[in-house]
Amino acid sequence: MSAGERGCSMSHLLLWAQISALADDQPPVLVLEDDVELADDAGHSCAALIHAVQAALAPERRQLLLYLGADVAAWGSPDVSRVPRCGSGGGQLLLREARYVWCASSYVIWPAAARVLLRHLPVSGPADVHLSRLIWLRSVSALVVVPNLAKQSVCRTGEFGHGPDWQRAQKAATLRHVLQLPEGSGVIDCGAHIGDYGVPLALALQRCGRRDLTVYCIEPAADKCQFIRRMAWANGVEDSVRVISVGLSSQDGRFVSHEDSTGGSGASQWRPAARGSLFRRLDTMCAEGVIGEVGFMWLDCEFMEKQALLGGIKLLRRCRPTIVLEFTIPRRVNSLGVVTHSRAGTVRELRAEFEELRLRVDDFYAARFHDDWLIRFAPLGLSGYL
Repeated sequence: MSAGERGCSMSHLLLWAQISALADDQPPVLVLEDDVELADDAGHSCAALIHAVQAALAPERRQLLLYLGADVAAWGSPDVSRVPRCGSGGGQLLLREARYVWCASSYVIWPAAARVLLRHLPVSGPADVHLSRLIWLRSVSALVVVPNLAKQSVCRTGEFGHGPDWQRAQKAATLRHVLQLPEGSGVIDCGAHIGDYGVPLALALQRCGRRDLTVYCIEPAADKCQFIRRMAWANGVEDSVRVISVGLSSQDGRFVSHEDSTGGSGASQWRPAARGSLFRRLDTMCAEGVIGEVGFMWLDCEFMEKQALLGGIKLLRRCRPTIVLEFTIPRRVNSLGVVTHSRAGTVRELRAEFEELRLRVDDFYAARFHDDWLIRFAPLGLSGYL
């Protein structure tokens, strides 16, 4: 672990020790890291969620963590509990069991759970990885609220290397590669989410003296694009980050996705609709001058990676960028056409999936956990053109 990770894990550990000294029937504690942004109704809604958990479980059985915000790699039981949301917009919050989560920036912990954590020392990695392992082993349980009431603004830290071990290794390789791109080149961050990849990358490039490189953050959700712009401005990289509020696809048009409690909106889940989100082809945007030369592409667009690349054949042939993507295979699709379970793809499956693009697979980044478990999302590097 880095010095910062050790300090962060120690902070969590000290809190667990204090909470463990409380009686089982004492109120739980909300643990927040310093870069968390809370929803406006987080306080009242969190109180309602705590009340729901405590009404369902006796004090000694509250050996669980309640995540207000988390990236879920593997869900547990499909059963959900519904809790009225306390915000002005009303609606409902869903509580669902998770088997593997990333992020430990906002969670509620009960004294019974804290005592379990103290029985599994030492903390053998970053706090979020350590907790994820104990959840996977069923030492403690995890409930995640959907939609999230908190999100971690990693952009504020300016650390492009933030994340689990496999992300840090992949991002370090990305930065080394991007620093070698020709002057005036560009990087595409497709499925930019809240800019937690693109903005730190732009800041890292700026610190390395590469202000000439443009990071294109492409994201169909308008509210997320607004957040990316705010984070780019807060970090002083607004001139290097170009936010494009569209989705990438193999055809131009407007599409909508089904609403689903599991999140995710992959290719099979979008359907044409006149008032839907705008989707564009990369080649269309290049022809219009929206996107210039591209030397590197990062794709994380929920099963739409192939469609995104098919819409940019001319760009790929002209610029020959290095491509890194998250390649997962759907395993289960519900009645709405929403992918609810997936697995990491293999190199052979990747070659077959992208055969028509004539890309050569050079590298396979397979992230492994402490006990050699393969993490669900395995980024695959693609480079070279046959």
